[in-house]
Amino acid sequence: MDIIDEIYSLLEDGYGSNHCSTDYVKPTYGELTNEGWNEIMRNVDIPYKCTFYDLGSGTGKVLMYATLSGLFDTIIGIEYVLKRHEIAKQAFLKLRDRLTGGVFPDVHLNKDTFFKDEYFSNPYPAFYFIS
Repeated sequence: MDIIDEIYSLLEDGYGSNHCSTDYVKPTYGELTNEGWNEIMRNVDIPYKCTFYDLGSGTGKVLMYATLSGLFDTIIGIEYVLKRHEIAKQAFLKLRDRLTGGVFPDVHLNKDTFFKDEYFSNPYPAFYFIS
């Protein structure tokens, strides 16, 4: 069990481990797995000083992959559904508690709609992910 699955297994309604069986579909389809994240990241060039946006960030698993990857200076999750947003906040508190001594990127979890100019006017390069 990886750190992300372990954290979510401790949260009420955190959906536990990934629901998507990789026996039938690619790991980049459905709920994203660590394997799927790694496959996507191998196929994109991430610019220096890049901000990662997850539009519809749900319970925050993709944001955790982005955080643990060390590829991004700033990570922004935007989720409209309050329950999912609250689960993501709980999960990130647990992640911060477990990561001691490491560099933690600037993470923002926003309970919001992503139809705002502020999410698309960053002066630095941005990587947009829709989960």
